[in-house]
Amino acid sequence: MLTRLVMSEALLVTPVLGTFVITEFIMTMGAEDFSAFIVSYFIETVICLINRVYIGPFVEHVEAILFR
Repeated sequence: MLTRLVMSEALLVTPVLGTFVITEFIMTMGAEDFSAFIVSYFIETVICLINRVYIGPFVEHVEAILFR
């Protein structure tokens, strides 16, 4: 969301977001054992949930105020 505010264009954000998603996937798959994989997967899921529930709407609200 922050990159969308800075770059202000969806087509510019897509490669950056794709890089972040692939990096997160590689880090999750590179866990030493199954318990480390589960912990990293749940941490990633919680971060994604917080981003979509709290940070996303807040950024959209700020965009609406700034770009009226």
